[in-house]
Amino acid sequence: MKLFGREARDEKIVFSLAENSESRFNLRPTSDQENLILQQLGATEPKIHSEPEIFSILFVHLFCTDSPNYPLNSGDFGATTSGWTYHTAGAIAQACKILGFTCKFESGGKRDALIESRDEEPEVLIAAEWEWNYHDIFGSGKELEKLRETCKSHDTSHAFLLTYCPENVYSEFIFSVISRWQEYFSDYTISPSLFLHTIEFEPTKSGRQFRCLKTIVVNGQEIEKWRDKEIL
Repeated sequence: MKLFGREARDEKIVFSLAENSESRFNLRPTSDQENLILQQLGATEPKIHSEPEIFSILFVHLFCTDSPNYPLNSGDFGATTSGWTYHTAGAIAQACKILGFTCKFESGGKRDALIESRDEEPEVLIAAEWEWNYHDIFGSGKELEKLRETCKSHDTSHAFLLTYCPENVYSEFIFSVISRWQEYFSDYTISPSLFLHTIEFEPTKSGRQFRCLKTIVVNGQEIEKWRDKEIL
């Protein structure tokens, strides 16, 4: 039996009532009495979060609430480019450990990370890439194409991309990323989701002044915008 969120994108899902004490995200069915009470109080709609979504929610929290902050040569406090790269990898590894996933860095054709299930036959759940320069994710062999290739090769995989972008070009940046991702999978009935995490910053003389982490989720033609998260 597979957990919800592990099915292939074009695989039909059939729900049945059954008890499974081994499921990490086991959901107990709501009773008729509970439904009647809830309906008296307001409109009710079941919400089931997929494993890639839970992973990204957890990553955002871990990344933003424990950011590196130490003295730099410029006299400012913060972290170097490599420091933020290690911080990203650390937050990903920690989220995987909490959720019981396996994280393989520099794997699957030089992917920054492949996040897999711990089944006897592991499934790729998320292909992850991160890049310091936002404009460098486009082009042959770059991060966006790597994610496309992995998602096309593994029908259980979704995509995670983190990068840094100046606030004055953020709108143009997300338009380019989203439109390309939608074009990549325009012939898919159900396309892989892209979790686009962008640290918005203001350029300064000594580096970058981070503003917040912005998250957009692309599900085919549907786009979700999460609340911005302050980097502490």
